[in-house]
Amino acid sequence: MKQRLVQGVVKRNFYLSNLYENIKVAKANTKIGTVLVYQMGKVASTSLYETLKKLDLDASIYHLHYLKPAAINRAMQYYKRRFLESRRIDEHIIHSQYLRRRLDKGPQVFQPKWKIVTLVRDPVAQNVSKFFQELRHDPDLRALESNVDNSVEDLIQKYFNRFRNEPHPFTWLDVELGEVFNVDIPWHEFPKSDGFKIYTYEHVDILVLKVERLQECGEIALTQFLDIQAKDINFVTANEAIKRKQGDLYQRFKQCIEFSPDYLNRTYGFSRVEDIYSEVEIRGFYRRWQ
Repeated sequence: MKQRLVQGVVKRNFYLSNLYENIKVAKANTKIGTVLVYQMGKVASTSLYETLKKLDLDASIYHLHYLKPAAINRAMQYYKRRFLESRRIDEHIIHSQYLRRRLDKGPQVFQPKWKIVTLVRDPVAQNVSKFFQELRHDPDLRALESNVDNSVEDLIQKYFNRFRNEPHPFTWLDVELGEVFNVDIPWHEFPKSDGFKIYTYEHVDILVLKVERLQECGEIALTQFLDIQAKDINFVTANEAIKRKQGDLYQRFKQCIEFSPDYLNRTYGFSRVEDIYSEVEIRGFYRRWQ
C-alpha cells in the first residue's frame, strides 16, 4: 500500500520521479563489477542488455547512450517535455545520470575496471530505425498509420528533413566513447572478418561488436570478454511489439524511399564505417538501400 502511494505521488512530478528512480538504481548497485551496454541508439542494445541481465554476473548491468553532461541534459529536457503525457523517464537516462555521478568522483571508480559493450550497425538502417522510434511520439503518426499508401511520401520527406543536418551516427564513437573514457581507440585495427574486437586499457575494457554479426559471433565475443561459459548465453529479442505495430508502414517506407548516390556515399564513406566494415559489407549496404 505504502509503495503504491509513493509511486502514485512521484509519477505526478518529473523531478520527484527522476529522484526516485535514481535512488532505486543507486541502492541496487550491490555487486562488485560494472558492465555498461553503452552505444549509439537503435543498434539492438535493449536486446543485448536483457541478455546480459539473465546471465547472473557478479556485476551491475547498465544500459545507456550518453555520459557527456550536455547530452544528458538534452535528454532530460526531452523527457521533461513529454512527462505529462508519458509519466515516465526511460531507464537508460536514469543510468546515464547515475554513472555520470560516479565518473565525477574520479579514477577510483574504476576499481575493478569497467567492462563496456558497444554495438555498431549499418548507419542507414540505424537512422531509419531511429526515425520510426521517434514517430511513436509524433501526434501525426496515428493519422499516417491509418492510410499507409498516402502517408509514405510524407514520411520520406520527414525523414530527409530530420537527418539533413544530423551528425553521422558513428561520430558517437569518438565524441562519446573515446572522449568520456579518455581512450584513443585504434579503429584501423578492427578485424573486419571477425565481427568484433576487444580493446584493453588500464581502467576499462571495451568490446565492439557488429549488430549484423551478433547471432554469428556474439556468443564467442561475450564469453571471451566476460570470461563466462558459452552455454549460459541465450540472446533475447526486444522491441518486437513496436515492429509489429508499425510493420506495414515501415515496410512500405523501405520499399519507396530512394537514397541518392551522394547520400549513400557520404554515409558509407565515413571513416569509422570504412574502419569497421569491409568493402563487401559496405557494397551489401548499398544494394539494400538502392
